[in-house]
Amino acid sequence: MDQAEAPKEIVLPVPVGFGSHTARVATKKRDKMAWLASLVFTRECSLKKEWVQLSYQRLSKVLGTRYAKEIIERSINSNIIVRNGFFKKGLTSFGYRIHDCLKDRGVAEHKVQDRVFLNRLRQIWMENEQSRRGTWHPIHFEMHRRLQQFDIDENLAHQAASSCISSDVDFDSSYNGQMIAIKRLKAKDDCVPLKVGTTGRVYTPICNMKKLVRYHLRAEGEKVSGFDIKASQPTFFGLLLKFMHNPENSFLSEPEVIERAKDYGVEIPAIPVGFCSNHEVQ
Repeated sequence: MDQAEAPKEIVLPVPVGFGSHTARVATKKRDKMAWLASLVFTRECSLKKEWVQLSYQRLSKVLGTRYAKEIIERSINSNIIVRNGFFKKGLTSFGYRIHDCLKDRGVAEHKVQDRVFLNRLRQIWMENEQSRRGTWHPIHFEMHRRLQQFDIDENLAHQAASSCISSDVDFDSSYNGQMIAIKRLKAKDDCVPLKVGTTGRVYTPICNMKKLVRYHLRAEGEKVSGFDIKASQPTFFGLLLKFMHNPENSFLSEPEVIERAKDYGVEIPAIPVGFCSNHEVQ
């Protein structure tokens, strides 16, 4: 099983124009403003909500108790983010969104330079990653390992995103979401992330990619193909029914499948023979 290893460098996706709004800000504060802008920006693109709610406690943990309020206020005054007034102590956190003047079509990158803040981000990254991996099963570690083999033709992927998403508005969360997913897949030093939801569903940058963008994925230099699992559900259901009727003579009882299931840590359920009749299976 692979061990979590914090990235040596951290590059944050930020709105185009962020750099011009913070050109005269000291490196330490600019890095923290970039982290806050990146958090609001990525959440806004993925959730597609008008306001992104962020707890002050979480912001203080990353930005530092002494600096959190200053960084938030400076980001607001610099027209980077906007904060609403819906805060209710103990009930609702403030909501944030990217300022309208930064709602361009595209994504820029900000490399964290301040060593102290970089180490803080690396430490928090490691804590979060270890916590996530503590809930993983062997199959998730194998999926994560294979995910690192993926690459994408960035230029062609950008063109594909432009062609499949309408460009009639300046700020398009779907388009920017595609750009963020592409950059996360390309950021090899900060390993391609894999998250497992509470229901067991796996989330990766590839999950958010449009079909035309996924077409430009590569695995170990070779072009890849995809299969729609949703369209395969009837087939899987039929295999399960056949297994329930006669476990000794089904796809799920083949030695190769059983061996692969053991490798991935998947336990094939033991269902009594005759659980359903052959007529019911048909």
